Amino acid sequence: MKTILSVMLVALMLSVTGGCTTHDYGPARYSPTLLDQLEPGETTVVEAKKLFGTPTADMPVDGGRLLQWQVRKTQGVPGATDSHLALLFDEDGKLVRIQRATRR
Repeated sequence: MKTILSVMLVALMLSVTGGCTTHDYGPARYSPTLLDQLEPGETTVVEAKKLFGTPTADMPVDGGRLLQWQVRKTQGVPGATDSHLALLFDEDGKLVRIQRATRR
């Protein structure tokens, strides 16, 4: 479990510092309504992809998978925002953990 959490932390740090490709999906992409549909132990990889689209990164982690999405809003350089969503799935493809970060 320490390895999984370490990988998620490193992935999150890389994305916030610009280590991932970015996409602009609009302001509602990580809305509370969508995030509320995620249920640890229930939500599958397929369901997550239906909610959030193709992930920016999809990595194997300790028998499971780590899916990541990053959104960069560039409405004027001073108002740019980066949002990152990381979802960790177990070996059965069920959601284990949700990590979200926003940087302005």
